[in-house]
Amino acid sequence: MDKLEEHSTTVGIIVATIEYVETPFFTSYKIIDGEGNSMNIYSSSGSQLSFLEPFQNKEVTIEFTV
Repeated sequence: MDKLEEHSTTVGIIVATIEYVETPFFTSYKIIDGEGNSMNIYSSSGSQLSFLEPFQNKEVTIEFTV
């Protein structure tokens, strides 16, 4: 996308599964689409993402804008 153009009126849609990742050092979430592409969801504290807990291992539709 051209950074000089306004994109806030464009809505992107991702259909993906929410996956919870737990290691001895950290916990996090990521989304995985039907083709196996994944994207990590970062926060400074795992508790900030606790709202995602009910969606673990479930397919969701995510709408986003830049």
